[in-house]
Amino acid sequence: MESRTAATLTARDERFLQSFEAAEIPFGEWKHRTHLKAAVLCLRRFPLEAAVARMRSGIKALNEVHGTPDALDRGYHETMTVAWLRLMHFTLGENGSAGQAHALFPFRLEPLVVRIELVAEVVEARRLESPAQASALRGLHVWREDVIATRFKWGAEQAIHALVVRVSRLASRVELPMRDSYGGCKSWVELDTDVATEGARPVLGDAEFSRRLASLRSALASAAVEVGP
Repeated sequence: MESRTAATLTARDERFLQSFEAAEIPFGEWKHRTHLKAAVLCLRRFPLEAAVARMRSGIKALNEVHGTPDALDRGYHETMTVAWLRLMHFTLGENGSAGQAHALFPFRLEPLVVRIELVAEVVEARRLESPAQASALRGLHVWREDVIATRFKWGAEQAIHALVVRVSRLASRVELPMRDSYGGCKSWVELDTDVATEGARPVLGDAEFSRRLASLRSALASAAVEVGP
């Protein structure tokens, strides 16, 4: 049973919580610390189960707006969300006099790091010049068709590229210090440190990967699609 009274938030925290619930937080600002701040604010304002429901709907709405798919190590994870909220609920109950939510940041968080568990090698590239060509790949990727259609409208090129990647799991997780240059909405970043890939094991076996690659090639066989090196 809930024993804490809902906290009165500062105007700053109120604006942040409203932005979260309205899915208005920009992609480049929706990071680990922002997740935690949203969780703290929900827990200070609402009972635990209501806070869980609001975090669930808020995260899913932001993922929808940002075009983030539920795949590999991205997207919404129910177990992680509920576990974090329960731990933070207990912490706030033990330290209810700590002040407003932003007082918990940043000294209660570990330094930001980039955790890398998977690596990918691009084995083939296809230039797609129409949404119809992209539609031929339905079932071979995780993106929604409306997101793909939006990508075709960006820039003057009016084309996108489909990359076939072979994903492998590293023998052990690598942790690198977070740099400002890594942040924001970017397709590629140059790491300051090389990542050793010795001992990495493919997520898909050779036979299954070959089958999926053949399916992609077959799906585009009747279309004039430029093949990259």
